[in-house]
Amino acid sequence: MGEGIVSTKRPSHRELTRKLRAAGRLLDSGCWAPADPSKLAADFDELGLFTGEEQEAALRAAVAEGEPEDYVGGRPPERSYEPATPGAELWAFAWRSHYFGRGMYFKFSIWGSGAVQRLFVYPLHPLRKRAR
Repeated sequence: MGEGIVSTKRPSHRELTRKLRAAGRLLDSGCWAPADPSKLAADFDELGLFTGEEQEAALRAAVAEGEPEDYVGGRPPERSYEPATPGAELWAFAWRSHYFGRGMYFKFSIWGSGAVQRLFVYPLHPLRKRAR
């Protein structure tokens, strides 16, 4: 009894930890890309990140500072509608960043499998108040 029941508690602390670690490994190996280059470029401009080195350092900081407790995405994770990553699970985090000195929001997906995995970055920007 109970077989086939899908938990709405996803993602677990353990799954979030694994996703953050995988994102860090993919960044370190240079296997990342923006999901929407123009949107991410605007985020980088807003943060004053103009060189590739600055941008990658900021992404590494976001992944390193992110904790499972900072997860603000859907349960279960929402799916991407971006042409580069249709249907990919989205991992969204909001936290108070030491690196940036303010609240930040970061969303990513991991697309592909095995040796062909790639980290796709959606937004990375200061935390914004939502309109009610």
